[in-house]
Amino acid sequence: MMNLILVAYYYPPPHGAGTGRPHFMARYLRDRGHAVTVITSSCRDDVHESGVLGIHDPSSNRCRGGVRSVSWLTRRLLVEAANSLGNPCSILSAWKSRAGRVGRVLVKAEPPDLLLATYPPVENLAVGMTLARRAGCPLVADFRDGLTYEPVEGVLPVRFPAIRRAYARMEAKVLNRAAGVLAAHPSLADNLADKVKDTPVLWLPNGYEPIMKVPPSPLAEMEGFHLVHTGRFSLSDRGCDPKPLVRALTRLPGDFSPSMYLHLLGRLSRAEMRLFRPLERRGRVVMHGEVSREASRAWQVHADGLLLVVSSLRPSVIPGKLLEYLPMRAPVLAVAPPGAAGDILTACGRGLIADPRDPAALDAALRRLAGGGGDASRRNEKEISRYEWSELGAGLETFLREVQAKKKECV
Repeated sequence: MMNLILVAYYYPPPHGAGTGRPHFMARYLRDRGHAVTVITSSCRDDVHESGVLGIHDPSSNRCRGGVRSVSWLTRRLLVEAANSLGNPCSILSAWKSRAGRVGRVLVKAEPPDLLLATYPPVENLAVGMTLARRAGCPLVADFRDGLTYEPVEGVLPVRFPAIRRAYARMEAKVLNRAAGVLAAHPSLADNLADKVKDTPVLWLPNGYEPIMKVPPSPLAEMEGFHLVHTGRFSLSDRGCDPKPLVRALTRLPGDFSPSMYLHLLGRLSRAEMRLFRPLERRGRVVMHGEVSREASRAWQVHADGLLLVVSSLRPSVIPGKLLEYLPMRAPVLAVAPPGAAGDILTACGRGLIADPRDPAALDAALRRLAGGGGDASRRNEKEISRYEWSELGAGLETFLREVQAKKKECV
């Protein structure tokens, strides 16, 4: 049995794109008999599961409100000013300091066999390196997204060159210190492998949970073809642009048969709400707002079609939403540039892919999908099962054991 510490700022509650990966890692390893302590963020009345240390983050948007708004805004203005002056500064610096103090007490009381830190945010990596050095244990760095390769944090490094340079230094330090590296995308894994010498690098994609119990249908009283998108667009990835899809839906005639409805479940930016509003007035789009994880799952299970929009700025990314969609019944319509997401959909036989730069292809894909042309007969269950978390977890456990064994051989 291994004793592990997992540093993951994003961890349930709440649930979101960044929380699923570390949550499944911790849960799988615990189910296999390993002890996993999670260091994460906390806000207000968050209730964490056993083995999770929630560290209060005063800068979190969830902690804004009332008298807290003044300190929250002041903190953000000071960080913005420091970055503008060329002094790299993070809004999560308070959480980083607090997590470091708690972690130092933890590793002193019971040194872990291995420490796992997952990015983003970059503070996870900094805390992870410090605690691994204190504990004298191997560090495994997990990159859910690229830090310098197709970076998910595209805005800050572009606005502030000092942050871009700081991120490059951080990546070099982490790769030099890490005894093992995980990457969620194959091209990212290749990029990181080129930057290290003898350090093992494993491509570990996000995964899905099998459907154990079919939830009641939210579409029982609705006729027509229901295309469903769960989650966020640009609020999750700035390159995730729904404009090509909106134009394609606008081009559909009003009497398009069967009637196609797009259901949007999740938070939208103000610009996106304005973008979809004309289609909402036409009855083509229904904006449901943020819903619970259980409600989102029910819509995925019972949808006629599932929508995926992939960032044009990061074509190598495999969105977590894609993996959630894989075991579902409905075919997937991926509005995506050529890249990893399309490759997985094709291999799994799970739907249609339309390049957002090709309006004719997107129009044809919408019509084909609504007409029942989702290629369900090409569904490859063996390939789909590769992305189930139980399968991925077995690979993760083997990798971590090998990293730990290599450390022992060097002692």
